[in-house]
Amino acid sequence: MQIRDVFIRNFRGVASARLAQCGDLNVLIGKNNAGKSTILDAINGFFRMVATGSAVDLEGPLSKETNFRRSADDERLEVEIWFGLSPDEFSLIHELIVDEAPQMRNALEGLDTSHALAVTVAAAKGDPPYVYIKSIVLVRKDEDRSADQILLDVGGPAAAELHKKAREAQRFADQARDLEAIGSRLERSDFSMYREGRYSRELLTSIISRSSSSRPRVEVVEDVERILRESSDLAEAIQGIESLASIARKKQEDLETSELANSVDTFSGQSARLPNYALAILQFLGRTKYLHLRDRRSPVGREEAQQLLRLKVRRGGTETLKNIQDTVQSLMGVVIDAFESQPEGRGVRGLNTNAEMDVDEVLVEMNGAGIREALRLVLDNELKGPDVLLVEEPEIHLHPALEMSMLRYLRSASTRSQIFVTTHSTNFLDIYDMRNVYLVSRDNDVEARLIDFVEAEEAIPQQLGLRLSSLFMFDRLIFVEGASDEAVLREIAAKIGLNLGRAGVGFVHMGGARNFTHYATESTLAFLSRRRVQMTFLLDRDESTDEERRKLEGLLGDRARLHVLLRRELENYLSIPAAIARFIAGKKGRAAEGDSVTPEEVSAQLDQVAELLKTNTLERALLRKFCRPLYIDRDRITSASRSADLIELAQAEAARAAAELDERIVELSGDAEAETAKFEERWAREKLALVPGHELIDGVCQQYGIRFKKERDAQRLAGQLDQSEIPEELARLLREVTR
Repeated sequence: MQIRDVFIRNFRGVASARLAQCGDLNVLIGKNNAGKSTILDAINGFFRMVATGSAVDLEGPLSKETNFRRSADDERLEVEIWFGLSPDEFSLIHELIVDEAPQMRNALEGLDTSHALAVTVAAAKGDPPYVYIKSIVLVRKDEDRSADQILLDVGGPAAAELHKKAREAQRFADQARDLEAIGSRLERSDFSMYREGRYSRELLTSIISRSSSSRPRVEVVEDVERILRESSDLAEAIQGIESLASIARKKQEDLETSELANSVDTFSGQSARLPNYALAILQFLGRTKYLHLRDRRSPVGREEAQQLLRLKVRRGGTETLKNIQDTVQSLMGVVIDAFESQPEGRGVRGLNTNAEMDVDEVLVEMNGAGIREALRLVLDNELKGPDVLLVEEPEIHLHPALEMSMLRYLRSASTRSQIFVTTHSTNFLDIYDMRNVYLVSRDNDVEARLIDFVEAEEAIPQQLGLRLSSLFMFDRLIFVEGASDEAVLREIAAKIGLNLGRAGVGFVHMGGARNFTHYATESTLAFLSRRRVQMTFLLDRDESTDEERRKLEGLLGDRARLHVLLRRELENYLSIPAAIARFIAGKKGRAAEGDSVTPEEVSAQLDQVAELLKTNTLERALLRKFCRPLYIDRDRITSASRSADLIELAQAEAARAAAELDERIVELSGDAEAETAKFEERWAREKLALVPGHELIDGVCQQYGIRFKKERDAQRLAGQLDQSEIPEELARLLREVTR
């Protein structure tokens, strides 16, 4: 049976969550503390329960869970899993029901493999708490539950009664086990010690304990004392103990087979007993092999070495070992093997073991964390062969290349096992075609939403280069011109105590302001708005005009925010003398005491370099204003009446463009002086904000024999800023984005 849907209710911080339409490989993404591991724990707890093959589990992990939502007492913790049914599996269920209730054969005719088997495990607040099978139902569609066929439904009173009977039956089973063990192992010397009075209650308890894996109950010790006291010889004592064991077994069996005072619902109606077909279904499900690999995994070592070593001497084991070795070598590029440890030399000092594992002829314990973590996952999966594999953060400690190899391995392994993975790796979305990715988020409640990749691929043109992880793993996106802008903003955010990762902030690199309209398309904005992603477009000021900014804001509307820097570019905010002095000193390696750089010197250099850049900066401003592109508008031609002559329309449009060009010539000759005067007025007070920031800082650095490359050095320079030097404009922007 394969998991089709998972429903979780009132589990830890989850009020109600669902994994819908599960496939072979299911990937859960989301921020820290969103609830990804909680979902895997719930699935693990479900299988721990059904593995007992019983309707009640007295010690399952779900019984120890707490509903941190502090919901009402009647809101029980529930984990419901729907299993898809193959024709053979459906036939098995059909036969089990008919064998027990032949009169229901006709009622089963309307059921087929379009139904799923829905099994619900619930935790009740007893003393102590316990877990039980709440229901087993054949469901067709979740939209119309009227077609459901109940195979078993256990109400609260019936569950409490089953729990009470199970506890009493367990008590008698423990008594019988201890007494049977004592009866088979009681020695003549034990009996003689008692008869001679050379014993104590504690000594007798220890004698009994050596026959059992747990400390015996007080009543068992008292019963054994009484029998020893009343028996004339060892044979009579053993007979008395075995008789008590038989009585305990009989009480256990009577409890397990007795009718319930509170009936349960079954396929054929209400019943005072659990139907045998329901218990058979649970036992069938209980044979499901499951494996939960948590984010904190035990190191690979002796146990795995012994398992590999046993394969060498087991019939057919060498082929299995070869397959495992080939898998590891193709995945990680290393060769593993296991050997008997040698008395001298190669054994791990201080370890009592007879097997050790080598990775490329080096003890596994001597390898790095990445190799050991990858081996942990691969060996557990290959040696244990689970039907359901739950993996938390398989990318931990892995190099990006090995991370991608691990993803390929999981995709391959999902043809043999159904796999559920939690991850923070964007590669799991960006590299391969994924169809079962769930975005887990927490607002008032945990929500697991199946990502619609088809919609994303239709809405977001591939040529934009937007990674799918940017669309689904972040709640807030900042569109910046390049990678150095992201690096600077992240550095500043860290300095003012903002955790961009925790706030779900991601960055998209547009490759320059010229690409703004490509990213601010209607389809992209509409899709991200439906995803409730907050969008901020951050642009350098350069020589942009107020009119141009208004046009850009019009494209975004109220779906995204546009922030145009008050200074020319981000690097202008880094032109702080003290920070640049520290940057230069650090890059030069503080060569000599007499070669130190002072903020005063840097301030003077900034002023001098800015003057050198003045003419070029003015020319760029004039060129931007007067030499902007002039286009022949095709829409004006094609949208006109079809009765008009195409040539005439084209000539009219060309005449319009020529007239606009004449206007620009007049404008250039008349306004150039005015624009220059306006520039000069601003220059006196804003020169360091007007010139290209990266050229300004590089010019200063050249005076000290070094270079400034913004792609490499911008983040490093931002790291030199003191708290008091953080630009308020950028700090305010980041606070607003993360609010």
